[in-house]
Amino acid sequence: LLKQCYKRSHSRSDGFAIIAGPSGIGKTVLANQFEEFVSSKEGIFIEGKFDQLQQSTPFHAIASAFNEYCNVLLSDGASSQSIAVASALRESLGQDACCLGKVIPNLSMIFGDFEEDEVLLNCVNAQRRLQYLLCRFVEVISSSSSNPIVLFLDDLQWADPASITVIHHLLVTSRFSRFLFIGSCRDEEMGQNHPIWNMIASVQSLGAHATTIKLQVFDKETVNRAISDMLSLSPRLTWPLSDIVYHKTKGNPMFFSRLMVSLSKEGLLNFSLSRRRWVWDEEKIQSRKIPDDVAIFLTNAIGQLSSEVQAALCTLSCFGASADISAVKILEDDLGLKLQNSLDAAVADGFLDKLNGKYQFCHDRVQETAYKMLSMEDRASRHSRYGLALCRYTLKNINDDAMLFTAVDQVNRGGPHIVSGSDHGSLLAYLNLRAGKKAMDMSDFASALAFFDHGILFLDENHWHDNYNLSLELFDNAVKCTYAIGDHQRLNQFSEQVLSFARSFNDKLTVIYHAVSALCDASSLDEAIEKGVWVLSMLGEDLFQPSSRSETLALIEKTRCLVQGYPEDLLLNYNLMTDSSKIMAMKFLSRLEISLVMGRRGVIPIVTSKMVELSLVHGLTPMSAIGFAYFGSMLASIGHVNEGYRYVKLAKDLVHRFSSKEVAGEVIAIATQTIGYVEPMQTTLEFHMQGHKTALEAGDIRSASLNFNLYCNYLFWCGGNMVNVKTKCEEACLFMKQHKMLAFLLNLRPFLSTIVKLIDKEETPSPFGFDGPVEDVLISSNPSA
Repeated sequence: LLKQCYKRSHSRSDGFAIIAGPSGIGKTVLANQFEEFVSSKEGIFIEGKFDQLQQSTPFHAIASAFNEYCNVLLSDGASSQSIAVASALRESLGQDACCLGKVIPNLSMIFGDFEEDEVLLNCVNAQRRLQYLLCRFVEVISSSSSNPIVLFLDDLQWADPASITVIHHLLVTSRFSRFLFIGSCRDEEMGQNHPIWNMIASVQSLGAHATTIKLQVFDKETVNRAISDMLSLSPRLTWPLSDIVYHKTKGNPMFFSRLMVSLSKEGLLNFSLSRRRWVWDEEKIQSRKIPDDVAIFLTNAIGQLSSEVQAALCTLSCFGASADISAVKILEDDLGLKLQNSLDAAVADGFLDKLNGKYQFCHDRVQETAYKMLSMEDRASRHSRYGLALCRYTLKNINDDAMLFTAVDQVNRGGPHIVSGSDHGSLLAYLNLRAGKKAMDMSDFASALAFFDHGILFLDENHWHDNYNLSLELFDNAVKCTYAIGDHQRLNQFSEQVLSFARSFNDKLTVIYHAVSALCDASSLDEAIEKGVWVLSMLGEDLFQPSSRSETLALIEKTRCLVQGYPEDLLLNYNLMTDSSKIMAMKFLSRLEISLVMGRRGVIPIVTSKMVELSLVHGLTPMSAIGFAYFGSMLASIGHVNEGYRYVKLAKDLVHRFSSKEVAGEVIAIATQTIGYVEPMQTTLEFHMQGHKTALEAGDIRSASLNFNLYCNYLFWCGGNMVNVKTKCEEACLFMKQHKMLAFLLNLRPFLSTIVKLIDKEETPSPFGFDGPVEDVLISSNPSA
């Protein structure tokens, strides 16, 4: 089945494979055997592994897999293919590579050291931007490869939410050839509502094909063939032994392999020089007491090791499936532990592997068994001690991000009871703040939020009084994370704390801005406008509320007269805005604009006029481009087409001046509609596709959807081939469904139905995959739509 998936991936990438089965059944072994097949076909096999105790490290499994790919690419040296892939990556990613470099550090070996610049902040939604860039990365490396690239991720049952979202986007957003995703999971340990099952159901509903491989325990014949091959004996001779082994292990592959090793070590299975073959003592093996559960068996096996080796394995188990040797050395130096010699002995006994600068357990069940040998109290104590030791290291080595994540995670697992005073608690809260901000840089907002949550727990009861700045920064960043992951309930909870204890209105602005943004996203425009007007008033910017159309036209005319006194060259090179309160006012105004397009269009002239006025009086910001784009569109809509054209062109020029991807998608979407009245309509098609791509690069899904929607409309009015128009509309609908852009989806659906009827098709297929009317399905689950 895996070979069939591999062959299909040569031409398309609408499928993936899941290897499911209980622990120890051989999922990873199967994947390793498939790796040999891929290598024999000159394909590339990269892998990563999720870990129950390393979920706080952002994108741990995905990052290790793509880091491995970078190593493979660089190991080819100056080969023509490695040069071509590196060149394609540079051309496709450009300066956005520094965003991926936070997740895939080894990219720096291809691009050189990344410069820290505005590009990391120049986006609307960093998490969506990362998803888009990772898809671009995979698209480039797969299209540049002559043979498929296989990405294998082990232990999906422990995948973190951010990684699951990335996998989802890789499977449904990037339909490119020569790429195959394979995952493995312990399906018996996952409930029906596990996020992985939901993810798989979602991608299947969007057209992806899943191949599920369910592994079962060995039957008697398989056990006999395995022993026959292992001992180089005829299957007829090994039946007595295999019958005993099968009944004791129930055919579990891991149990079987460990038992065979154990029998050899105990002398119950040995090689006879006189008979020149393997021999065994059936009676003693039959009478040997072996527990039914593999975990108990492993516990007994570990119990036979020396006390020093057992203690070292228990220490290592606190870090998950593996730990860096550098971390082990820190524990030895700081805590006086003797670990490496004992761990090396465990390597010799087959319980550990020592690879790539890490000690790693030979199997998850060995790690789980060693960890379960510790009481809950002992675990917490060890996590705390190990974490504090690593924290002392990170305070001296501030650039070691990987060690920071490991250190803080260990402390957090120990819990807040280790705090020995307010200063100690503040230090641990500060380290969580550092780790959380690093995770935000990597666009893993779920992990970042967990760090901020723990940081808040380490603060004392009077933290708003005793540690005001630290408290404010923790809560502000927690609000940003809850907004990024769409958890509006917790956003409100964190916001209430800041609104209650912040010492100034300016200190409240960050949480208010994200609260207003959340209301806009939920289409709660009345409440969003009410809050926005109040904030603007507090910032000294009252909005004029026209009571009639004539008053609205008068407001537009007043703004028009104000702008006419400024030549285009002067406006393009105008002074920058420096007043922080005015900059924040522009942010609030721009946040309202695009939401008003889909709802309260009558309010747009008020918001737009205020943005233009602030830009002329106090200077320009990147948000000024949005104001001028809407202003030009307004003028064109009331008959001043050429004048409106002038200002939308200015808006696009301002985007280039500020190199602002954050606003580029929205500006292009609004400006291009006016450009279509002056320039040939065909030019709008290129502009809208550019706007769609630029918006995706900034994580601005709303503007990307708007551009895609407008592209489909203009393609029709430009006289495009109807079948092509229909195809593009279906692509747009699929995109909007994937990203839950419901308002745009509802807007486009009637247009698509019209196109289908014009083609004169009797059949009217739904591109949404719903059984009933799409409006009923969408509105029932999303009343705000």
